[in-house]
This record gives sequence, structure tokens and C-alpha cells, in this order.
Amino acid sequence: MKNLKLKLPILLVILFIILMYSKPVYAAYPTYKNDWEWNYNGAAYYYIVNLSPKFQESAKEAASNWYKTGYHTNPLYPMTRTSTQSESPIDLYKSNLGKNTYGRTDFYVLGGTKLDFGDNNYGPLKDWLYCKILINESLFNEDFGDNPTKRKILIAHEMGHAFGLAHNTSSTNLVMYTYIELNRATKITKDDSAALVQKLKF
Repeated sequence: MKNLKLKLPILLVILFIILMYSKPVYAAYPTYKNDWEWNYNGAAYYYIVNLSPKFQESAKEAASNWYKTGYHTNPLYPMTRTSTQSESPIDLYKSNLGKNTYGRTDFYVLGGTKLDFGDNNYGPLKDWLYCKILINESLFNEDFGDNPTKRKILIAHEMGHAFGLAHNTSSTNLVMYTYIELNRATKITKDDSAALVQKLKF
């Protein structure tokens, strides 16, 4: 009994140290150095310029999933499509990006100047006001066919960049994993959601 009493405080100290130094994946989740210059309550809106109907539906599902992650409360409400482009900080385009790129997010400041881009962990070299998400529909269809889950994850991934999340190579289950062809995510994960909350300081 005496030995047990002596060991219990030691075990508690060890447990405390383990908890202090063990961090969830999202604590080290890569995010862009600069920030989105937008009222986050307004950042919920997106505008579709010319996506095909199937990709429009996938954009709707991706937007809804970022708002309703099931893990963290965030003010990306109502995260819906607007019919007024000036209200939207995220505009979605169908675009031919060549044979190696399925999607890309470009960042702009007031006046329409496109920002230069640093490496994947630093992102745009200045704060941005709005984004253009470019989706290579023809390449996607060629490589993945009619795959609604991949379509949703591709668009959700690019939306994540618009929110300020960088690529995360720690797990292929994350929406922000670099390569869509290897990405196994089916929805926004707990770590993706936590990184969004952390980045936008909700």
C-alpha cells in the first residue's frame, strides 16, 4: 500500500508531462503567413462563374461541409452561393490548367492585382481580399470520371486555400493533403476544421 501511494503521484506527474507535450495534428497544421482581409461573416459567400452543373453541386457540398464540419463552431454561415459577384470573396471558374493541375487558387488585393505566391507553407506574399478558384474540369473528368466525392474534396481543398490553409502532407486523410489523386478524405476532418478555426481566429 505504501509503494502504491508513492507511485501514484509519480504516475500523475508523468501523465501530466505527456499531456503537456503531446499535440494534436492540427497544432502544427501549415497555414499561410498572411491573412484574408475580409469580414469572416461575409466570407461565407461564393460565386460560380462558369462551372458545369456537376461541379456546381460539388461546390455547394464543399461549402456546406466547411460550415457544418461537426467538430468546431465557425461563423462561415451561411456559406452559400451568391448571385452578386461583388459580395463574394471566392469566385469559381472552369479553367484549362494544363495536364498536371486539377485545381488552383489565385489571390488578389483591392483593385484586382494578383499576388505573387511564396512556397506552400507561406502562401501569398501579402494579405488578400478575394480569391479565384480555378478547376480543371476536363483533366479531372479524364482521370477520375464521375466521382462526386473527389469533386467535392477538390473544391473543398481549394476553398481551404482561400481561407488561408496550406498543404498538409502529414496524412492522406486530410482535405488539405497536397495530391488529389492520393487524397483519401471524404469530408472535412477534425484537424482540417481545427486549423480553419485556428487560422481565422474564431
